[in-house]
Amino acid sequence: MSDNIQQQESLCQLVLETCLRAGADAAEAVLMEGQGIDIQVRNLELEDVNAHEEQALGIRVFVGQRQANLRTTNLDRENIARIVEDVVAMAKLAPEDPHAGLALPSSLSISHHDDLDLYDDTKPSAEDLRLLAWKAEKAALSQQGITNSEGGAASSSHATRHHYATNGLKSFSQYSSFSLSASVLAGHGTSMERDYDYDVKRHWKDLNDPDSIGLEAAQRATARLGSIKPPSGKLPVIFAPRVARSLIGHFLQAISGDSVARGSTFLRESMGTKIMPDHCIITDDPTLSRAMGSQRIDGEGLASEPLTLVENGILQHWLLDLSSARQLGLSSNGRAGHTLASPPSPSSTNIEVTGGVRTMEEMITDLSEGLFVTELIGMGVNGVTGDYSRGASGFMIRQGALAEPVSELTIAGTLQEIFANLEASTDRDGHGPIAVGAIHAGILAIAGA
Repeated sequence: MSDNIQQQESLCQLVLETCLRAGADAAEAVLMEGQGIDIQVRNLELEDVNAHEEQALGIRVFVGQRQANLRTTNLDRENIARIVEDVVAMAKLAPEDPHAGLALPSSLSISHHDDLDLYDDTKPSAEDLRLLAWKAEKAALSQQGITNSEGGAASSSHATRHHYATNGLKSFSQYSSFSLSASVLAGHGTSMERDYDYDVKRHWKDLNDPDSIGLEAAQRATARLGSIKPPSGKLPVIFAPRVARSLIGHFLQAISGDSVARGSTFLRESMGTKIMPDHCIITDDPTLSRAMGSQRIDGEGLASEPLTLVENGILQHWLLDLSSARQLGLSSNGRAGHTLASPPSPSSTNIEVTGGVRTMEEMITDLSEGLFVTELIGMGVNGVTGDYSRGASGFMIRQGALAEPVSELTIAGTLQEIFANLEASTDRDGHGPIAVGAIHAGILAIAGA
């Protein structure tokens, strides 16, 4: 064990002891240490270099059923003693929360899934990152029709996390991430179009080839040239994978235990009922090797095991942390996320949407007329009622093929009807923690010309 890790553990233990001496009945400390480099190039010239290194400490204390949080980056021991006094005083003034509290010691996870491979100690230099971003942008700029660039970017980051609590929790984890992107413009004047591509991975060598990222960004931008406003009406709508993820994001928010406990979700009465077609399966698996959403334990020290959220179209689980589970008279299913400045809240890990039998190309081929959405604009989604209305752009589908690009349109419907018709393609997009292909959402209202 390195001296630095021992020092971090000693600091967490000191924080807990200081909290108890200051009058807290229970406490937890989360110590994060991270460093990284972000590089931006534009028109093949270095535009920005940003290196960052930070230690931050989050403290949560309980005085009876009252709780308070505080985050600091000043880890001087005198400062810690002062802020502990502050956060305990804050807790004494907080309203009572009958659902607040740490996990029982007996419920803390023993199995930590040590083989998740979430940390790559490769630390590329600023020059390594500059060259990667340069290659991605150069590949994009080399394509006919590309007239300007918003830049290529590459980054690397490494972080450690210690989580200690007075219930006996002692957790240590390490994470790394590497990213690469390119964003370019096609056309001239008021007819310019912008698009991008990117990748993010836990391991340096897993990043997509920079040429492929640049070429994809260029192809997407040039394909949008000549966009028109389509006529209004009702059409079958297919969401491209990168925007289909937002639909799954709305689903995850709708099954968050916090939303269910408050009654502020349109799915609040839907547990055990059919909300999607028979073929739909949605899983949440925190145990995937090298995946962006994987975790050994959740943010409260509980076992984080795979869940099937939707099976045969039927909703099987809420996403629950301890507080929301207590409010609903249930048990946590290890889905607590944790930030340094606020109490834990429900969150998902690695989501995969399966069960469809068609590829994206087959979905398009099977339509005589429809809309293929590649970009969404605005936030016109009501999580309480399920009403859905968003600006969009993309392509018309005519006779089984993508046709003219379209923009300045609005898609309207409800998430209930979108989910009821949801079909995900078999070729899934693996970017980030939500793996989903294109989504056929059924027939929706289109407001255009």
